[in-house]
Amino acid sequence: MNIDELEAAARRAWPALEEVDSELGLLRFAAGVSRRANSLTPSPAGLHNHARVQELAEYWFRSRGLAPVVRVVGTGQPEQLALDRALDAAGYQRDALTAVLTRPLPKRQPDGIGRGQPVVTANWLQVWYQLRGLAPEDLPVHQAMLERITDSCCPLVINAGNATPVASALGVLSNGLLGVFGVATAVHARRQGLAASLVNQLCVWAAEQG
Repeated sequence: MNIDELEAAARRAWPALEEVDSELGLLRFAAGVSRRANSLTPSPAGLHNHARVQELAEYWFRSRGLAPVVRVVGTGQPEQLALDRALDAAGYQRDALTAVLTRPLPKRQPDGIGRGQPVVTANWLQVWYQLRGLAPEDLPVHQAMLERITDSCCPLVINAGNATPVASALGVLSNGLLGVFGVATAVHARRQGLAASLVNQLCVWAAEQG
């Protein structure tokens, strides 16, 4: 498994509304909802042409009413570090530093603590918004993004005894990998193992799909 395989899986599992695969990199747009889906990820050619990458990012996003976002993806190779320094010198700010982690899928069934129930994706999205306190005006954009998922997905929600949602998670199978998204727990229900139980349940579901 390499970074290109992970990027391809993430691209399919969390779709943008508009994509252009240019010589300098992958441009993605989703009306400003979700950082990954609103960014320019430079190609190998783009990593060596800092000025053109900056020019493309600024034209693409400003013409759509957004600030330019360039994702510098990799493991600290010289060309990635050089682009990072060039963007820094041009006044760009580092934001949302992210570590992408992988693990083998467990084969055991999850424990009985807070076992999630599958729900339709639209209902799951509403629960996730509620748990995260996200802006309701962004909901239609996220809904359109999730409707573009063509791979198998498993939206899970845990309800309290009074049927109030207290935890959520979404699993998407893509490119032979399971992506885990939208993990959230209500403030009053944290530190009870609910999120861990949902993630484990998704891993078992994915293993059962092969």
